[in-house]
Amino acid sequence: MTINIRNKAQLVILTVSSARFEKVDNPVSEAVCKTQNASKKAGRFVKKLIDPIALKPRDKSVTALREYVTSITLPWDRGRRLMPNSSFLKYRPTIKRYIQLVEDQTDEFLKKYPSWIKHAESELGNLFDKNLYPAASEIRNRFKVELEFEPIPQKNHFLLDMNQDVVDEVSAKAERKAEERLALASRSAWENLLEVTQHYATVMAEPDRRFKKSTVDNLLETLKLTPDLNFSEDPSLEMMVEDIKGKLAAISAEDLRNNPKLREKAALDASDSSETLENLMASLDDDPIMAMAIQNNQ
Repeated sequence: MTINIRNKAQLVILTVSSARFEKVDNPVSEAVCKTQNASKKAGRFVKKLIDPIALKPRDKSVTALREYVTSITLPWDRGRRLMPNSSFLKYRPTIKRYIQLVEDQTDEFLKKYPSWIKHAESELGNLFDKNLYPAASEIRNRFKVELEFEPIPQKNHFLLDMNQDVVDEVSAKAERKAEERLALASRSAWENLLEVTQHYATVMAEPDRRFKKSTVDNLLETLKLTPDLNFSEDPSLEMMVEDIKGKLAAISAEDLRNNPKLREKAALDASDSSETLENLMASLDDDPIMAMAIQNNQ
């Protein structure tokens, strides 16, 4: 690759699993079909063994973890994301906190697991079957959170016992694919910045519209993260980040709520920056590798 991304980044794989607390009740399914004079294949009855609300706190923490990992990485391929090596040490403590929160919520659920079984017994009535509930210790290993790292494969990793011409062809194809993935990943950094800037501009352009502090926080966080995701060291992207920072970073949500003129100017500045971002992205898409990557990804 023109950009030696392999020296700058690694692939991240986040895997989160959970126990499933649902069970198809065949006798009930058959009974319903029979009373409705329907075929046995017409449908099935799925029992919720545990009220879904029991896992909501853990689900919420899992979502937060996924969103954070997504924010500090760029897409690569299915299940893998691209993380700058420089970001690993910088963001590792925060990642660990998010993972620990998931683990804590898992432990909290398992602690209350017996009471949720009692709750299910009252909810399910005659459908309740205590044999469907393993002990908490038995299901603990079903709740997993794993963050793995892999190097980006080298084209010479094709150590196959085949004709050299074939090896060269396969290696070249893999390298082209990696270049396309890098192009799309780089474009994603632009897209993220454009999306939050456009949203900011849209919200601020409506003077009577109430907005959450997160509208401002999301823009500031994106401005903070984007330089780390600028793998290609594109000066245009660096310029846009600094430009938006200079115009908007010092303006608080409170200032925007209390000062209509300041809000109007912030909306215009964000709109101008969004337009510039769109124009720059359009020129980037003319790059042959980028054009091919976009075409192949459609």
